[in-house]
Amino acid sequence: MRLILVLALFIFGLALWGVTSVVPAVQAQVPSDRLTVVVFDRESIQTNQENLDLINSFLGLFFKLKEGQQFMFIQLDEPTTSLGPVKTDSREFDNVLSTLDEVLLATTTTPGAGMIGTLAEVFNLLGSLSAGAESDIYFVTASESATDAPDMISKLEPVLTLHAQAGWSVFTVALPGTNADFQRVLENISDRTDGESYLFDIPDGMRNFADRTLRLEGKGSLSEIGGDTLNPNSVLIMDLNIAPGTDQTNIMFFKDNEVTAFRLKNPDGFEASTGDRTSSSITELPNLVMWQLMDPVAGKWQIEIRGIRGQLSAWVFATNKYTLGIQKFGAVPVGQPTTITAFINDDGVRTTVEGAQLSVKVTAPDGLSIIHKLNDNGVDGDAVAQDSYYAVTIPPLSAEGEYIVDLELSWSGLEHTINTRGSFQAQSFPVLTVMTEQTELLLPGMRTKIGTVYVNINGQPFSVLIDDIGLEIATNAGEPGNIELVPQSIMTQGRAFMY
Repeated sequence: MRLILVLALFIFGLALWGVTSVVPAVQAQVPSDRLTVVVFDRESIQTNQENLDLINSFLGLFFKLKEGQQFMFIQLDEPTTSLGPVKTDSREFDNVLSTLDEVLLATTTTPGAGMIGTLAEVFNLLGSLSAGAESDIYFVTASESATDAPDMISKLEPVLTLHAQAGWSVFTVALPGTNADFQRVLENISDRTDGESYLFDIPDGMRNFADRTLRLEGKGSLSEIGGDTLNPNSVLIMDLNIAPGTDQTNIMFFKDNEVTAFRLKNPDGFEASTGDRTSSSITELPNLVMWQLMDPVAGKWQIEIRGIRGQLSAWVFATNKYTLGIQKFGAVPVGQPTTITAFINDDGVRTTVEGAQLSVKVTAPDGLSIIHKLNDNGVDGDAVAQDSYYAVTIPPLSAEGEYIVDLELSWSGLEHTINTRGSFQAQSFPVLTVMTEQTELLLPGMRTKIGTVYVNINGQPFSVLIDDIGLEIATNAGEPGNIELVPQSIMTQGRAFMY
């Protein structure tokens, strides 16, 4: 009998690392027990009109960023009296805001409870309302009073510990002119409770607050459109690229003074809401203009601003119905080509987007990045043409470790992209080397050594269990016979690298 083929099949099990995808963020559902408590240092805010203008702008911006959520309002000097809770989209919200305007301007002779007493009252209030761990507190002040920072921080420690244990972060917002020592106290309060501290000035502070809040809320981030320091005779013209599939575009203008002329034209040259399918709304506040476009026409829009004195900064954040995904796969072997497969979802349904390009940037553990274009043409790793799965086969990977995958959807002529990030693990897998010995003229009933199997990783011996290796045999006699796998040089727990 002559042995035609010896095939060793390695079936050793290894842990797999899946690709993780990060899709463009959408507005998360708000838990019913989530509350945002805003505490105002009323006395410090009342000192000048600029502070009141900033507070109005702060509230308008904050309500937009946390649209649909529950708010409560408390004064530092009267922490036992509160307004709310009320949702920003409820019928009662406008009435609460009117009352809040009156309360902010009202004076009081009640002795203040101070920061310690107020934070203690807020803690008790949140506890009585069974507030969830995602609840947070925002303290807004413009206090110019000098403060013994180390002493105040020490006294605040017990109540801050309670808030931290409950998961209720304290965010602090300081208006321009706030005492520097008190700002250090505010920063410590936020640090101790896993919150953040902001200086709410124009335009940088407003932009930073908006961007960080968007990120914390999982709604994305701000992108800059442009800005300048203007005079009443200036005309500022800026372009805004809106990508196909955009559900909503929010444009924010942070400014020193009132704007006397503000125009927005769609790609066809029409004013917003005229001649297209867009519905829009404008919110104008002393230091903030917000323009919201619903279902806007894709293309290059134009913004024209006139009659402003001072600084102006324009920013945008948008939501898109298109999301990107990367098909999951296990750890990939070093030294072999790897195929990356991705897809585009339209409201959860896989789709093809005309005129768009899908590319992927693969970043190696050493930081080196290479960009590859994906295709749906049935070539270069794509299995089936026009099936809405995009793929590319990348060259063999040379190093072990985690590879970052940045997927990008873009359109020619539009400075807008949709992105998602994932990763995969590259590692060296065990390899079998089969050295055959006697494979011809085998005699029936006689035990014969036909070869040796070596297991290695990168040339180094690697011990495995006997059950991790499967064998198949084919002969010219039609009967496969019996084949044994005998371990040699057993290491530990019955494992060997040679059989």
